[in-house]
Amino acid sequence: MIETDFHNIHTADAARRGYEAAAPVKRQGTSEDTANLVLLLACDDSAFITGANIQINGGVLCS
Repeated sequence: MIETDFHNIHTADAARRGYEAAAPVKRQGTSEDTANLVLLLACDDSAFITGANIQINGGVLCS
């Protein structure tokens, strides 16, 4: 779960707290977390990464 206006409006606070409690990092993601991955993938340091599926989920496994 990424903390956004969508979740601020449409996701119950109890559900968000439950997600935080279940997540190994004990918090929701932020837009900065997402932006950091975009920056990594846009720079030359990731030039050899191809076809990867990268989950931004704080360790919560999604199936």
